[in-house]
Parts: sequence; C-alpha cells; structure tokens
Amino acid sequence: MQKKVLVAALVLILGLTFVGVAEDKIVIHHTGAFSGEVAQLNELLMEEYGSPSTIHGKMGRVYNIWETGNRTRLVSSTTKVSMPNAVLSPALIFETLPEKYEPDLATHGGICGAVLQESKIMDVYAPYAVAFSGQGLYGPEGFKPGTTSTWDPASDDFVEPVWLRTDPVLTELLADGFKSAKNDSGFKNLWEESTLPYEPTLHRGVVQVSSSYFVANDELNARWAELFRIDPELDKDKYNVRGDWSVKDKIWGTYDGEVHEVGGLDMETAAVVWTFKQNEVPVAVLRYPSDKARSEAEVQIEEFGQTAAAVGGYSFFYGLRNIIESVEEGELTVKDGKAVIEEETG
Repeated sequence: MQKKVLVAALVLILGLTFVGVAEDKIVIHHTGAFSGEVAQLNELLMEEYGSPSTIHGKMGRVYNIWETGNRTRLVSSTTKVSMPNAVLSPALIFETLPEKYEPDLATHGGICGAVLQESKIMDVYAPYAVAFSGQGLYGPEGFKPGTTSTWDPASDDFVEPVWLRTDPVLTELLADGFKSAKNDSGFKNLWEESTLPYEPTLHRGVVQVSSSYFVANDELNARWAELFRIDPELDKDKYNVRGDWSVKDKIWGTYDGEVHEVGGLDMETAAVVWTFKQNEVPVAVLRYPSDKARSEAEVQIEEFGQTAAAVGGYSFFYGLRNIIESVEEGELTVKDGKAVIEEETG
C-alpha cells in the first residue's frame, strides 16, 4: 500500500513537472503587413505542424497558434496596412492574448517599395535598422495614401530621423531561411510563373524606412535615400537640428559605426519594431519590394502580388523554422530583450 502511494505521488510530481515544462515555452510571433504572405506562410505551417488553434481578438484581429515543439509556440497574425495599424496590431497582441501566447521573439514582413538602386522587384531586404518618420516625400505624378497631406522638401524643414536596430541573431536566422526558400521546389514553381528573368537577391545591412508617405520619382527617391541612410559622417545641415546630436544618439540599439544605405520604403515596419522593442521583445524583419516606389507602384503591386506571397511566405517559413529549431535544440534563448545563442561549455 505504501509503495502504491509513493508511486502515485511520483507520477503526480512528474506530471506536474511535465505540465510546467510544456507551458514554459518561448513564444515566437510573426506579424505580416501583406495578407498574401501570411496566407502562404500559414499554408506551409499547416503542412509542417498541423492545423492551428485560433483566437479571434479585438478589432478583427485573428491569431493562428501552433505548438511547434516542447520548447516553442508560434503565433501568426496580420498587422493590416498603414502606420497606425502597425502600432495598434502589436499593442493588441499584448492587450488581447493570454499571457502564455504573448511573444518572447517576433518577426515581421511585407511588401515595400524599392529605394536601393541596385535592388530589383522581389529582392529581399534583411534590415540592420529601421527608420521612423512622420514626414515623407511625395511627387505630383505619384500617389499618397488616404487623405495624408503632402510634404514639400524644397520648402519645409526635415526633422532628424530616428533609427531602431533590429535583432542581429534573429535577422541572421531569417536570412538563412531565405536561402532555403530559394531551393524549395514549390517556391521555384511560383517564381517561374512570375516570368521575372532573374532570381531574387538578399540585401543585408540596409535601412528600412517607414512613413505615411510614398515617393514617386527618381529625384525624390534619391532624396529619401540620402535623408535616411546611416552614416557616421552624416551632414546635419540637411535637417532641422534640435540641439547637438550625433548619428549614434539617434539609434536605439548598438551601432557598428558603418554606413548603411536605405533599402526599401513601407508604412508599417518601424511602427511594429518600435512597439515590440517597447515591450523588450527582440524583433527581426524581412521586406521584399513589389514595386520601384515610383508612380507606377500601384500597377506593379497588383502585377506581382502572387509572387510576393511566395517570396514572403516561403522565406518566413524557413526562417521561422530555423528559429524554432534553434530554440528546441537549446541554443537560442532571450536575455534582456535580445536573442542570444548560448555557447556550449565543457
């Protein structure tokens, strides 16, 4: 009788321990500003991890949840388009979801306009940093979202920008995922349907810029690239300088002292990164240009929508799988708001 009691107690203890371990998971949350990317990603995740559970949150947000291993849980959602939505969506994650679904790590993606001269439509940017601006550049032959008023760079002052660092460890894992995506037969088939006469290229170390404005021609595009590049020798006379400051002062995160050119332009990335960093959640980004950020952007976005879904969906599938496997193998953890690869000892 005493042996049975001891066995029962041991089973109970082990059971409680197992439950505790099972619930003590690192939660990875992916947010996509482009619904096509999220749909393609979810399809691939279902093939790999089965059907997700779903939570319907506030203001139409839907969260798909996968139990991806003993140590990891993955949540996928859409931010919706625009800078205000990009701030709101991550905030709603913390407001709406139960604590066990709140993110420890985050990734973000979506389409954008190409600013980097050497980049092509459907290349991929893995940003070193993102830039946040409430101002922007807009040309008469272009277009602007909603009822946003225009800003004339010839007559108005430009307030110095603020840059936010992305997490370097997560960025590297996502970048490696893009390489794997290019070798996937499913991705190759979808890419061939685009009839684009080249393979997509990964651009590392760039700055991804977010604003409520679009650019519309070569001149304004070049001006945008000039204003938002990170350069230790940056000419502050281009800005409305408020007090003494340096580039290092305007970067949230560690700065390597190097020049980082502008990659792409979108409306959401900086707001998403800012919100997650406010909550000490490491975040990495991949953005892929569906257009050349010129007056023909609307046509190009529609033309390459399916290809964009493939680029984003497959890249994040393999990138997220890299992150999941790294956590499951006990290599990747989170410390002080940063993703850290633990070095083996012994």
